[in-house]
Amino acid sequence: MKKSLLALAVLGAFAGTAYAQSSVTLYGIVDVGVNYIDNVTTGNDDAGNPIGKPVWKIGTGGLQSSRWGLKGTEELSDGLKAVFQLESSFDGLFDRQAYVGLASEGGAVTLGRQSDSGADFLMPVTFSGQGSGMFSHVQNIDNTAGRFRTDSSIKYTSADYNGLMFGGLYSPGGVPGDTSKSMAWSAGAGYENGPLQLGAAYLHAKDVAQDTWLKALSFKKVDTFGAGGSFTLGPTKIGLAYTNTKFDGLVLHAQDNHGNDVPLDVGALKADNYEIWAKHLLTPATTLGVGYTFTDGKWTAGQEVLDKPRSHQFNLLAAYALSNRTATYIVGAYQKATGHLLNRASIIGVDESSSTNKQLAVRVGIHHTF
Repeated sequence: MKKSLLALAVLGAFAGTAYAQSSVTLYGIVDVGVNYIDNVTTGNDDAGNPIGKPVWKIGTGGLQSSRWGLKGTEELSDGLKAVFQLESSFDGLFDRQAYVGLASEGGAVTLGRQSDSGADFLMPVTFSGQGSGMFSHVQNIDNTAGRFRTDSSIKYTSADYNGLMFGGLYSPGGVPGDTSKSMAWSAGAGYENGPLQLGAAYLHAKDVAQDTWLKALSFKKVDTFGAGGSFTLGPTKIGLAYTNTKFDGLVLHAQDNHGNDVPLDVGALKADNYEIWAKHLLTPATTLGVGYTFTDGKWTAGQEVLDKPRSHQFNLLAAYALSNRTATYIVGAYQKATGHLLNRASIIGVDESSSTNKQLAVRVGIHHTF
C-alpha cells in the first residue's frame, strides 16, 4: 500500500511539472446546414439509364469541415519546443491530423499523419480555401479540397520570413523491399504581405487506393501542380488559381451483380483547372462571394485519346457574422460536365452524383468555432 501511494505521488509530481511547462488547446469547428440538391441518382430504369430525383437533407461542412482537435507545445530550451496536434473529423478519431515534432526559430519538423503542402500553401488562395468546400474543383481532381493525407510522413514547415514561408513533406510508403511503392512527397511556398497573397505547391504520390482521392478510382501515380494568388482592394479580394494534374494507371472499381469488386483499367487522365473568384465585405458583418472554375481534361490509353472531359462550375456565397465565432451562411454551386468520363455531375461537399451532366446544390447553415 505504501509503495502504491509513493508511486502515485511520484507520478503526480511529474504530471504537475509537465503541465506547468506545457500548453494544450482544445479547438474545433461545428458547421451544419440544410442541403438542397436538384438531382441525385437513386437507381436505374428498365433500360439501365440512371434515375435522378431532388433531395433535402442535413449536411455538415458548408464553409469548413466540422472537426475537433487538441494541439499543444512544451518549451524545452534555447528556443526549442515540442509540438503536437491531434485532429478528428466527426466521422473518425484523429483521421485529419495526428503528429508530433520539434519547432524552433528556423521552423518545425513533424512526424505522423499530415496534410501535404498543397493544403498549406495552395488551398488558401483558392475559393475552396476562402469560401466553401463545395467550391473545390470537379471531383477533387487536384486535391484542392485537401482530402488526401499521408500516414507515416515527415514534414518541414519554415518560419515566417517577412511574409515568406515554405515547406515539404515525404512519406516513404512503408512497403518492404520497395521504397518507391505507395510513397508520396510534396513541396510548396507561400507569400503574404499587405494586400498580396501568393501560393504554389507540387505533389507526387504513388499507388493511391480507391476513394482516398477519387471516388471509385485508384491509380498508380499522380503529379499535381498548382499556383494562385489574391489581391485585396479595399473591401474586395480578387483571386486567381491554376492547377495541372496527371494521373497514370487509373483503375475504375465497379461491382458485379453479387457486389464483388471488378477493377477496370481506364488509362490515364490529364486535367487543367482555371479558377477566378472574388469576395466583397459589404458590411463589417456581411460577406458576399462569387467564383468560376473551368476544368479541361484529356483521357488517354497509350497514344489514343478516348475522351476530352470538361466541366464548368459556378459558385456563390453569402455569410453574416453573428459574432467573432458564429456565422450564418448560404452557399450554392452549379456544375455542368461534358464527356464520357464526367458524364455525371457531382459537386464536392454534397458527394451525391447526378443522373445527368448537370447538378445544383444549395446549403443554408450555421458555422461556429471554438
